[in-house]
Amino acid sequence: MLHISKLDLRYGEIQAVESVDIEINLGEIVSITGANGAGKSSVLNAISGIH
Repeated sequence: MLHISKLDLRYGEIQAVESVDIEINLGEIVSITGANGAGKSSVLNAISGIH
Protein backbone atom coordinates (compact mmCIF):
# COMPACT_ATOMS: atom_id res chain seq x y z
CA MET A 1 0.00 0.00 0.00
CA LEU A 2 1.16 3.53 -0.77
CA HIS A 3 -0.14 6.32 1.44
CA ILE A 4 0.82 9.97 0.92
CA SER A 5 -0.68 12.68 3.09
CA LYS A 6 -0.50 16.44 2.54
CA LEU A 7 2.23 16.45 -0.12
CA ASP A 8 3.39 20.01 -0.86
CA LEU A 9 5.97 20.95 -3.49
CA ARG A 10 7.46 24.37 -4.11
CA TYR A 11 9.85 25.72 -6.69
CA GLY A 12 11.10 28.88 -5.04
CA GLU A 13 8.06 31.11 -4.66
CA ILE A 14 5.86 28.92 -6.87
CA GLN A 15 3.54 26.42 -5.13
CA ALA A 16 3.55 23.55 -7.65
CA VAL A 17 1.53 21.04 -5.60
CA GLU A 18 -0.54 21.76 -2.52
CA SER A 19 -1.84 19.29 0.07
CA VAL A 20 -2.17 16.20 -2.15
CA ASP A 21 -3.42 12.99 -0.50
CA ILE A 22 -2.94 9.64 -2.26
CA GLU A 23 -3.81 6.12 -1.15
CA ILE A 24 -3.14 3.20 -3.47
CA ASN A 25 -3.85 -0.35 -2.35
CA LEU A 26 -1.99 -3.46 -3.46
CA GLY A 27 -3.14 -4.56 -6.92
CA GLU A 28 -4.79 -1.26 -7.83
CA ILE A 29 -4.03 0.41 -11.14
CA VAL A 30 -4.21 4.20 -11.07
CA SER A 31 -3.87 7.08 -13.49
CA ILE A 32 -2.79 10.64 -12.76
CA THR A 33 -4.36 13.09 -15.18
CA GLY A 34 -4.38 16.85 -15.46
CA ALA A 35 -3.54 19.82 -17.61
CA ASN A 36 0.00 20.72 -18.64
CA GLY A 37 1.83 22.18 -15.67
CA ALA A 38 -0.60 20.73 -13.12
CA GLY A 39 2.17 18.93 -11.21
CA LYS A 40 1.72 15.31 -12.35
CA SER A 41 5.41 14.68 -13.00
CA SER A 42 6.40 16.59 -9.87
CA VAL A 43 4.18 14.35 -7.73
CA LEU A 44 5.62 11.18 -9.29
CA ASN A 45 9.18 12.48 -8.88
CA ALA A 46 8.54 13.26 -5.21
CA ILE A 47 7.03 9.81 -4.58
CA SER A 48 9.97 8.06 -6.26
CA GLY A 49 12.54 10.17 -4.41
CA ILE A 50 13.83 12.02 -7.47
CA HIS A 51 12.57 15.41 -6.27
